[in-house]
Order: sequence, then C-alpha cells, then structure tokens
Amino acid sequence: MKTINWSTKSVRQLRKIPDPGEQDKIYNGIQSLVHFPECRNVNKLEGRDQYRLRVGRWGVLFSESLEIIEIQGVKKKMVTLTDVQVIKRGGKPAFAVIPYEDFLNLLHHDEKATIPNEVVGLIIKKGVNLLKAWRLYLGLTQKEVAQRAGISQAALSQMEKNNNELRT
Repeated sequence: MKTINWSTKSVRQLRKIPDPGEQDKIYNGIQSLVHFPECRNVNKLEGRDQYRLRVGRWGVLFSESLEIIEIQGVKKKMVTLTDVQVIKRGGKPAFAVIPYEDFLNLLHHDEKATIPNEVVGLIIKKGVNLLKAWRLYLGLTQKEVAQRAGISQAALSQMEKNNNELRT
C-alpha cells in the first residue's frame, strides 16, 4: 500500500469546494489511490509524469513514486473550453489566453511541502481546521503547542475554533 501526501495547494483547493458532501466524496475517492495502480478512473497524462483521478465532476492531479502518492491539485472538470480566448492576427489564431490558475498548472510548479493524508482526513472528516488537525496528528495537547508557540492556551483554543479559518 502507498502513502498519500497532499500539497498545500491541493488542500486549499479541496477546502474551497463549498459542498462538504463533495469534499468528502473527493477525499474518499482519493483513498483508493493507496492501491495504485489497481485503481479505477485513473489516466496517465500524456507527456507528463502525472496522473488524473476522476471523482464525479472533479479531477485530482497526482504523481506517484515507489511508496508515495502526492496529491497536487483538485479541480472541477472543464466540460467545454469556455475559459480559453483565441486572439487572431490576420484571420489566423495567434494567441490563446487562459485563466492564470490554469497557466500556473501548466508550469508544473512543484510544491515541496506536503501534508500527510491523516491530517487532511481530520480536516475533511472531522471538520477541524488545519491547526487543530496538525496538533491532533502530532499527538500534542493545546498546552504543549501554546508553550512552544509562546502564546496562551486560551489563544490557541480560539485559533482552533471551527469558524476560525486559518490560511494554509
């Protein structure tokens, strides 16, 4: 079985999906990747060392090494190319303008930091924010984390409240 790690970008993309049911469905679909390559709905991307997992209307971009699956992006499936603007010169296509986020994805920007699958599971399944998920994953108490951070335990408790959305 493989270990699943998440880029910080992919966690942000998953958390931005407004429907918690969709988040859960995508997260559960990603869990099948522990059995890669014996997975359904996975395609190798042409000319890249990456794969795409389809989960309903969503695409999950990932790469794979001997023991690790790295989730690199979660995006809604584009049904039509409505986001591309073609600029013509002399009646012939000269430029294609695409959304900036799509452009960045084409650059194959690799984020070095990844987030363990268990931390993402706590965020999606238990509804906790990133700070609390990491603390629980590391098996630390609020008091221990507060002392290490040089803040009060009460301040940390406020940061960990569900309605307090910390930046990832």
